Amino acid sequence: MVGEDRDFVSRILGSYARSGIRVLQQRCLIIISENKLDMHDFLQQMGGEIVHKECPKEARERSRLWDPIDIQSVLTRNSMKRIRLVKVYNKPWDDFKVDLPNDFELSSSELRYLHFWKYPLVSLPTNFHANILVELNLQFSNIKLLWKENEVLRNLKVINLHYSADLVEMSDLASVPNLEILILQGCKSLESLPRNFHNLEHLQYLNCSGCSKLKSFPQIKCIMSKLTKIDLSSTAIVEVPSSIELLTELKFLNLSECENLVSLPESIWDLRSLETFFVALCSSLKGFPDLKDYHMKNIKMLYLGGTTL
Repeated sequence: MVGEDRDFVSRILGSYARSGIRVLQQRCLIIISENKLDMHDFLQQMGGEIVHKECPKEARERSRLWDPIDIQSVLTRNSMKRIRLVKVYNKPWDDFKVDLPNDFELSSSELRYLHFWKYPLVSLPTNFHANILVELNLQFSNIKLLWKENEVLRNLKVINLHYSADLVEMSDLASVPNLEILILQGCKSLESLPRNFHNLEHLQYLNCSGCSKLKSFPQIKCIMSKLTKIDLSSTAIVEVPSSIELLTELKFLNLSECENLVSLPESIWDLRSLETFFVALCSSLKGFPDLKDYHMKNIKMLYLGGTTL
């Protein structure tokens, strides 16, 4: 995972990753700069040659794959039985894409990381095993619904569906009790978040920016002390629930360009940890809660530009 953040790699690879990274660094096999992992090109090339020699004629028998043609072959032949990490990623200027059959299978029970840029199918495979999955990244996918089953995915920490424009519904979030990051930015067909959103007691970051059909934010029924950052900019929400005060550690709230937003609750100022608050270009906003001196204790940036206030 050259170029990736060390904390990210440790999260994906599991409990022994940090000690393994430390050993590689001590042996000068990797370099860590600004918390990013790096490796000399020669070592990467040598590693690729060693893996290729594992089974020169049959890509599915190798422990790692880099070549796009080999990856396409393995994916379309449904021969991913014990794979742990999958990353299919296109550079913005690269037209290469993976076409999957409708009966695509991903039957590996050891899968910890799935990153599939422009995933072409409308749903995940029926035999998809996610019980030890740590991160699901399906940016720019054709996905409409993640899963219907009620399997509890206790290891899943990150869901990233960035610009999956056909996503119409989020699955029941009770199945991901330890979720920390939920990115739905640009999901233009998504109209609502699950009502049990408040059950995500470990959630730290929510991004719904650009979800232009999202009209409401769910009521919060209990304290969510881990959630520190919410981006609801360019959504269709009309109001913010008064229960937002239960987000006791919220530091960043972005409501910019919410053109249908009419009012804010008085309880917005009960967010005593709030540092950054954007309400710019909310053209329908008719009023603003009274601001007292004690409300400003932690506020560092309050931006109201482009409103009628």
